[in-house]
Amino acid sequence: MINLNGGLGRWAIGAVTLVASTAVAVGVSAAPAQAAAPRCNAVAFIPYIHGGGGQLEVPVYRTSGSNSLLCVMSYGDRGDDVSQLQWTLNYCYGEGLSLDGDFGSRTKSALIRAQKREGIGADGIYGPQTAQALRFPWIPYGGCRET
Repeated sequence: MINLNGGLGRWAIGAVTLVASTAVAVGVSAAPAQAAAPRCNAVAFIPYIHGGGGQLEVPVYRTSGSNSLLCVMSYGDRGDDVSQLQWTLNYCYGEGLSLDGDFGSRTKSALIRAQKREGIGADGIYGPQTAQALRFPWIPYGGCRET
């Protein structure tokens, strides 16, 4: 009979507990934020809340009259939301993209450079983390500000 109050028994219980908790931790993983967010589908002017007034022009997910910054764009997407991202990358990050509304390889590469500049994961996908890190055109004052 093994003495579970000390020696090898205590080590064995600790090892079983560690393995069991590791299995639970590995089995339950959070999905990436991009996976949960809807596709961007519009452009909106949102109030700049960090002082100084004005508005920021940003891509959003619009539904039933409300706008959410927590949306996703990636390679292959098309639309006004992509054109706005291209404008932001040109105006705030010095890129030279055509404002064609096509999220192609040049837009993806420009977004990766902006993500690196802001110190976030640089995957070329516009998602909630990117929306919160990028700087956007500040209307009507000029310049760029974070959301």
